[in-house]
Formats: sequence, C-alpha cells, structure tokens
Amino acid sequence: MTSRLYPPRDVQMLVTIYMDGIPFAMCTAEKASLSAMLIRLSPWALYPDSISEVEFSRQTEAGTERHRIPVSVDKVRDNRARLLFRPMKPEALAALRAELYESEPEAPAQTG
Repeated sequence: MTSRLYPPRDVQMLVTIYMDGIPFAMCTAEKASLSAMLIRLSPWALYPDSISEVEFSRQTEAGTERHRIPVSVDKVRDNRARLLFRPMKPEALAALRAELYESEPEAPAQTG
C-alpha cells in the first residue's frame, strides 16, 4: 500500500535490472514510489518474471551513488513490469526518497 505522504511519481530514471545477482539489462522506470516501480522493459529483458533486483544511480555532491533494491515482479503486461520492493537497506531507502521527493524537477528546455 502506498503512503499518501509518498505517492507514486512519474519519473524517467535509467535502471539496471538484475537476474540472480547478475546485471541483465538497462530499462527505464516510468513511475516509482517507496514501495514499487513501473519499468518499461528493454528488448533484452527476455524473462521479466525473473527480475530479482533493480539498481538506480543518484548524483550527489560526493559523486555518483548506486543503490540496489531487491524486488518481486507483481505484473508484466506488454513491455512493462511492475516491481514491488522487498525489504531494502536503509541507505537505499533514503536515496530513493531523496531522488523521488526531495530533488528539484528539471526545468523544461526553453526555445525561442
């Protein structure tokens, strides 16, 4: 169940999916919360039901941080998969919260 305090957000986040601890493919997360993530599967993600972890990276003042989160696959439909987060390290949870809810949205490109 998603908290009202931390509702799902639309994102365009590049993630790495893992199968049995091995990085398998890069995909794009389209929606994420602190409990789940909807990803658009790449053509290389042949067995989406076997996804066991997802990794995202975050830019900080200290450099790039990478965080892996254990997942279970809730639903696969067309070229999308809904991943439910399993218990994760506190550092990963804090980084995900900061990425989703504390980061400033990027300004749209100006033309003219």
